[in-house]
Amino acid sequence: MKKYINKKKVILLLLVISAYVVVITPLIIINLQKQKELRSSANTTTPPTQTSTQAAATCGNVPTDIELIIDRSGSMKDSNKINEAKVAAQKFVDVMARDSRNRLGLVSFSTNSTTDVSLTDNFTLIKSKIDSLQANGYTCTECAVKNANQDIANNGRAGIKKAIILLTDGKTNYIEGVNSEQPTSIAEQKAIDAVNNGFNANKTNFFTIGFGNDVNKNFLEKIATTTGGKYYFPAPSELDGVYQEISQIIAKGIIGGFVFNDANGNGIFDSTESKQSGWTLQLITGATTKSLETDSTGAFSFVELCDGNYTLKEVLQPGWKQTVPTDPNGYTLTITNGNSTTDKNFGNAIAPTATPSPSPTPKPTSTPTPNPTPKTTFLDVSVLLHGIGNSGDNTNPIGTSLSNKDPKHKTIQANIELYNTSNQLIGQGHEGLIYNTNQGNFQGAVGIYPNTFPTGKYYLKIKTDYHLKKQVSGILSITAGQSNIIPAITLVTGDSDNNNQLNILDYNRLLDCYSDLTKAATCDADKKNSTDFNDDSFVNQVDYNLFIREIATQPGE
Repeated sequence: MKKYINKKKVILLLLVISAYVVVITPLIIINLQKQKELRSSANTTTPPTQTSTQAAATCGNVPTDIELIIDRSGSMKDSNKINEAKVAAQKFVDVMARDSRNRLGLVSFSTNSTTDVSLTDNFTLIKSKIDSLQANGYTCTECAVKNANQDIANNGRAGIKKAIILLTDGKTNYIEGVNSEQPTSIAEQKAIDAVNNGFNANKTNFFTIGFGNDVNKNFLEKIATTTGGKYYFPAPSELDGVYQEISQIIAKGIIGGFVFNDANGNGIFDSTESKQSGWTLQLITGATTKSLETDSTGAFSFVELCDGNYTLKEVLQPGWKQTVPTDPNGYTLTITNGNSTTDKNFGNAIAPTATPSPSPTPKPTSTPTPNPTPKTTFLDVSVLLHGIGNSGDNTNPIGTSLSNKDPKHKTIQANIELYNTSNQLIGQGHEGLIYNTNQGNFQGAVGIYPNTFPTGKYYLKIKTDYHLKKQVSGILSITAGQSNIIPAITLVTGDSDNNNQLNILDYNRLLDCYSDLTKAATCDADKKNSTDFNDDSFVNQVDYNLFIREIATQPGE
């Protein structure tokens, strides 16, 4: 009898502890969120993604011609998405109607596309047409973009800024003039061609909203970043906030571009060259300097800029030399009438390591023998990321640990640094690593440039987005001109601002996007992606617990 009573007490104690964890932990997080909001309202913390040495200048909004494109394909019926999209779009119309100089047009699409309302200041009509949209059919994104481009060409005002806001919940699968479903790759290319035509003709900025779990992020992100717009991936409850943010961005100027590894040093971005994340750009006007880092695609965009003169330059990282632009002081630009400039790119090549030249020794004249071009040295790397695959979410992961075995991003970009035994940087590489489902890690072969270093002993450091840089254990024997297998390495997550530190800035960004209990505070698509540490499309208690574990250990570089 005594043994039976003791079992009951143990069970009761476990139930009490479980209840305490379930009830108290969310309350603690809510309290932390409130503290964070109070700090934000007091302006004690500057957001790390775009900082300024002074308070930003204020200026009036410029008038804009805006085309709203809304997906009304059959999948928009799911989970009441069509109604949520209509309500948020109508609120956006109300915001834009506050300035009578704005004009709005409405294009909707499914298997085909219709221009429901041409550019007009009859905002009541726009809202009425939005309300009447019904979901059915396939998804012809190309059709919608072409209709919006045509309306801007026919009815857009000269000298007025142009913007298109595209909301879709699925992958495009129809093209103009073909009455059958098409491969997504073909339909996407057709849509991108239409986007490029609209941008080239009228410098139209495209803002894209992926509304659902079946969208192609890379496709929508490419549309936005190449035209100076922005890509969003909101939860249904966040859609209204996305439209509100866009209403502020499109009313002012934009300066953007990307940073790339000019591996051959020719001053041109070649298709085989990679774009670089984590590079700092500075935008200077008068005594004010704004700074931000390139995102995971290597792109950057300064938004909400007043009319005026600006200088754009990059912060050159050690071991590199700038090849684009040729002026080391960067670009000089002028924003007039809230215009957008989206092609201010920066190219960088690895700076050669200076070696002392020996004193020349007279030799008999002979026919020189050309030296063969050195072969590229490849490193076969395997990277485990905390919270993903077999790296687990704890210090001793097993197959059943709570790590995410199906990450949203199956390819990550790895930055490789190779140092000699004197700790001098002698080569770098940047390449995508692909997720191996069976082994639960990311793998790939990374070429190291320049390819002039000899066979020998080296140190190797690896960094991926949102993870701390770390040195591979030990001194490595690297054979030049061949493929070398590198020991596996595990990286610490949580570096949401890619500054190679875990600190209060990362914690604040995490709380901005935390949405287990309440709607995320101030979370855009980029911030959400950077704080979704286990890469499962949600920022919740799993990411919070993982970050607390990481910040306590930080076994990085």
